[in-house]
Amino acid sequence: APTLTSFTPTSGAIGTAVTLTGSGFTGATLVKFNGTTATCTVVSDTQITTAVPTGATNGTIAVTAPGGTIASATSFSVTATPVVAVTIGSFTGCVVGFTKTFSATVTGSTNTTVTWASLTPGLITTAGVFTAPSTATASLTLTATSAADGTKSASISFPVRGLNLAGNTTVDVLDLAVFAKFYGVTVSSSTDLAAVCDLNGDGVVNDADLDLFFARF
Repeated sequence: APTLTSFTPTSGAIGTAVTLTGSGFTGATLVKFNGTTATCTVVSDTQITTAVPTGATNGTIAVTAPGGTIASATSFSVTATPVVAVTIGSFTGCVVGFTKTFSATVTGSTNTTVTWASLTPGLITTAGVFTAPSTATASLTLTATSAADGTKSASISFPVRGLNLAGNTTVDVLDLAVFAKFYGVTVSSSTDLAAVCDLNGDGVVNDADLDLFFARF
């Protein structure tokens, strides 16, 4: 008759790999977690590999082999399946030609890798290196998708602002004059005249915007 002396780990979520140790496993055809059938592979007469099946509940593990059926002396604990979630930090906007490496946080999995994408090809690499387009746009969306669970993703949308604040054909000292006019102003809405100078979209025309302007001037 088969014997089942131990199993490892002693707890896990659905899909967790479990190794059974004992004897008389050769020819085994069935493994059950508290009555729920699991797939199994007979590695040797003393070892079977299996995985916690969908629908399994806390209870003993049973092995059926040519010599009979044996159940474990202790119970396996089925834990809740982690839910994968992706989050992206806030980003209020940028100017044309701006570069930045974006990052995302993944919870619920040890695989924290994400793949980045944009509806406009070529703006961001799969690793998250972003280069703003050369023309302004009211809203640009980037998406990070979990490598652990492709159904889980997060997106961030923001404007890309131009440097031609004066509305003429070139970026020059006239644009600086416009910036000076609205410096220190709180932007009340996207249609506010000062909004054109709020290059980072934080609602205030200040040094942060001036830094962005001169970085691309």
